Amino acid sequence: MKKSKITIGIVAAAVVIALIVCVLLLGGDSTGPVITVPSDLQYRSGMTDDELLAGVTAVDNKDGDVSDTLIVKSVIELSNGNNVKITYAAQDSSNNISVKSITLPYDEGGRGNTSADDGETSGEDVSEESPGDETVSTADAVSDNQPGETTSAYPEETTPVETESAEAPVLYLTQIEDWIQKGSEVNWIRYVDDITDDKDDRNSLFQSIMIEDYPDMNTVGDYDMKFYCKDSDGNFSPRVTLHIHITD
Repeated sequence: MKKSKITIGIVAAAVVIALIVCVLLLGGDSTGPVITVPSDLQYRSGMTDDELLAGVTAVDNKDGDVSDTLIVKSVIELSNGNNVKITYAAQDSSNNISVKSITLPYDEGGRGNTSADDGETSGEDVSEESPGDETVSTADAVSDNQPGETTSAYPEETTPVETESAEAPVLYLTQIEDWIQKGSEVNWIRYVDDITDDKDDRNSLFQSIMIEDYPDMNTVGDYDMKFYCKDSDGNFSPRVTLHIHITD
């Protein structure tokens, strides 16, 4: 009789645990916000992030309007010299990140025609350019590149040349160097452009990002930050360096 009561208790406990797990799984949020770009968006040389974000929205199925999290991740002049690819990103409260890329005619002297590639993507990067082809973008709203700065003393790389193993994830930055005003508040994750892995999806990898050597935002100086991540198999990506200059 005693053994029967113990068995019933164990089964009941297992049922309760299973119910809790089901509730957590069903209540979880793994879907990123949907980014919508106006169909009449036109690109001209020298447009600011604010201009590129005008009319762009991000709506999440749980959080609603999360347009305030939108950033311009990168603006890349394509190799044909006639088009520019603009990549946007947005994030919900569950740290799901969505990325959307559009392609517009590039006209250095004025406005281009309206021909945005307006396909929706959620939680997935549609970028087709290799990391080495990316141009420096103002990935953070508080970043302030010095006027006239056209070259860098650092190699123009945003990802390691080789990984430690074929199974290790690879992390890409939007840029390798930036100037930030002293005392600014910075969301450093905005400098991560993409992460690829042989098994894990992009959203889970973004949640495993680690950063070393944070700069002292109250002290003018030069700092080298290290970005990396870990996949579900415990493989670490090679560290990628971001050179930060804190200015007055």
